[in-house]
Amino acid sequence: MKNWIIAGSFGLLIACGATKILEPGEKDAVKAKTKFPEATLADLQAGKNIYQQHCGGCHPHKKIKKFTEAQWRNITPKMVVKANKKFNTVVDAAGEKVLLQYLVTMADA
Repeated sequence: MKNWIIAGSFGLLIACGATKILEPGEKDAVKAKTKFPEATLADLQAGKNIYQQHCGGCHPHKKIKKFTEAQWRNITPKMVVKANKKFNTVVDAAGEKVLLQYLVTMADA
């Protein structure tokens, strides 16, 4: 019985410490257009999906708001290269673009 309590408590701690992945909305799409005129809500959602599927494979998801636009512009290309090598996947230029749009927009949300 104690093992179940310990395991449950550990699971709860992990869940509470997990970073919530921000969901873009219409207001975010409007805001994104100030920096990325071609950005759409679908682009932001695609960027979120890439972030969710690929960025958590090597490390816990980062708190997006913790980084500035300049930092995301510096980090993103490097991480895309690493993810493509490690997982033998292809986040292409279009994927990198929507990922950056998502990160920059949501960092400023």
